Amino acid sequence: MRNCRVFIKIASCIYNNVEIVDLYDFEPKERLDMPKITVYSTPTCPYCIMVKQYLKDKKIEFTNYDVSEDEEKAMEMVKKSGQQGVPVIEINGKIIVGFNRTAIDAELARL
Repeated sequence: MRNCRVFIKIASCIYNNVEIVDLYDFEPKERLDMPKITVYSTPTCPYCIMVKQYLKDKKIEFTNYDVSEDEEKAMEMVKKSGQQGVPVIEINGKIIVGFNRTAIDAELARL
């Protein structure tokens, strides 16, 4: 995983055919190179455990919501996927139902 630094060109001028540039350097609050991944799961679901471990093994950051404890997130999951079963994985807006390694890898490869 790469760390991002962003430089913004504030001003520049030409002096003796050399461009002199003022840069503003800052670190973004969000990492720009990482996809947004959400996993909707329950703690007792073996496929949920597998998908979370799979993402961890690939060193991919994700947000996990325990839908057995969070009714709002459970309703959000059903609205997005049309499914009540877990796991449901969202990768940059693409919904994957179940632990489908091929679909997960294909979506990650598109990023």
